Amino acid sequence: PLPSLRQDFAPVSKSVMNWIPPQQGLRRLHERFVNIGLVIEVRDARISFISLAWIRKHDKNDLNTKFDEIVSEKERIIVYNKANLADENMEANVRKVIKKESGHPVIFTDSKRNKGIKTIFRKAIAQMYQGSLRRRLIRALIVGMPHVGKHSLIASMRNYGINHGNAPNVRQKISGSNIQVWHNPLIYIMHPPVNIIPTVTNPIDVLKFAVTSGMCDQVADPLLLADYILWNLNRFSVFKYVHRCNLASPTDSISEVLESLSSTKVSSTGNKDLQSAAREFIKWFREGLLGRVTLDDVSNTLAENDDESKNVKDVEGTVLRKMMWERKKKFAKDKLRQSIL
Repeated sequence: PLPSLRQDFAPVSKSVMNWIPPQQGLRRLHERFVNIGLVIEVRDARISFISLAWIRKHDKNDLNTKFDEIVSEKERIIVYNKANLADENMEANVRKVIKKESGHPVIFTDSKRNKGIKTIFRKAIAQMYQGSLRRRLIRALIVGMPHVGKHSLIASMRNYGINHGNAPNVRQKISGSNIQVWHNPLIYIMHPPVNIIPTVTNPIDVLKFAVTSGMCDQVADPLLLADYILWNLNRFSVFKYVHRCNLASPTDSISEVLESLSSTKVSSTGNKDLQSAAREFIKWFREGLLGRVTLDDVSNTLAENDDESKNVKDVEGTVLRKMMWERKKKFAKDKLRQSIL
């Protein structure tokens, strides 16, 4: 039988709020919006509801609200990257809740394995071609928190465009201000040197950001982060750490876990190095070696019925079929014109 495990995490001191760096890039981000038609907002799938721009309508001074005001007139796609590290059973509820709250399409991606990259292109083209709007050029801005995988996502989109987009001109460095990722229609990605830091008022949210690399590790307490990870692994019954840490059974004691890990780690004083063991435990979690976990518990979230999702797919399919039919007609006309000449 499993030992009795904690139901709640111990109260966290508000001093952890000082771990969050100040926001510095919102004004520069606003300046980039002049020629942008589409915003691709990248979040971490493990912190589904507290990632960047989770709407807080009650606070006009909240950064999330300000961000939504800036992008309100732009087409927008919300991308949950690192989906391979999150609980895939949570995806349906997250997608429906975010779609209901914001009205924006939601895509789960794993940029290292190109999961969801095709869907990003499909959604982007469909959104920009809806109604009477016809664009030969799409400029998209990728924004997000630190370390959510924006750079790797752009690389995956560029590589997918090379292999599937009939785009010989996309072979360029990702460091450019305008990165071509698709040929017809032309799609350019802009990646400003700006990381958005959301405003949080809950110390637990700070821990979620910290364990998912949302802030500098040097300012965080590795022992506290390791304990928070252990608590989450236990509450979601993800016990891979037991074997990896050479334990006999699941435990609620982070000291026991770190003592086991530090058996080969000795500090300069000759004692076991628990700090190094904690950092290694955190690293394993971030790499998915301890199992897939979504830190925001969305299992009890009320989801809409599936009719809305089906209708959205039907609309996108109709738009894309119409677009392809127009391209075929244009190709036929061009071919006829060439034969006449």
